[in-house]
Amino acid sequence: MGMAEMTFACALGREEQLARRHGNTIIVGLRCKLGIPKAAVTAYGFAGSLRSDWKPGKIISVVGIADLSGKVRPVKPLEIPGAKYGVVLGLDEPVADASVLEELRRSTGADVVHTETHLYTNLRGGILAVTDYPLRPLRKLATAVDDDGTLNWPNIRSAFLQEPVHSTLVSVNSLKAEWALRRLVL
Repeated sequence: MGMAEMTFACALGREEQLARRHGNTIIVGLRCKLGIPKAAVTAYGFAGSLRSDWKPGKIISVVGIADLSGKVRPVKPLEIPGAKYGVVLGLDEPVADASVLEELRRSTGADVVHTETHLYTNLRGGILAVTDYPLRPLRKLATAVDDDGTLNWPNIRSAFLQEPVHSTLVSVNSLKAEWALRRLVL
């Protein structure tokens, strides 16, 4: 299956806008709250790194999906110039705390976390861009997105009021991930 024939599954509207130039898209919402696609899909969007050496903006081609026990379901990776191959840990919630990210890395061996990839029943690879990592976790911005994939502006406002510097730095890192997806040539 060529890239143009793929359907890119995205949690967020912003991810879907970025994926459109590569092929068909579907918005599934955070944790697939808008529905789990039955058809073959390619995961596309933003992920949190469990590795301190994978900085925001790094593109990941998914090679496997780990569960909390560390068991990995293999996935055929996509050939993406400049991408790292990585294992995704599927979680039901974004991770806000650096110590939790580090423990998940140790206990599962996974490279990144994502709240949708593990739910896809017919996954045909994945393209993820790192937004946050153990040295700069989401913290208060972990609640910035609602289940339907839209931004939760009251939560974002609260995060910026409570942690203005950290929230600004996390937002810049999210922009680095977006820029990496914009530059992506498939």
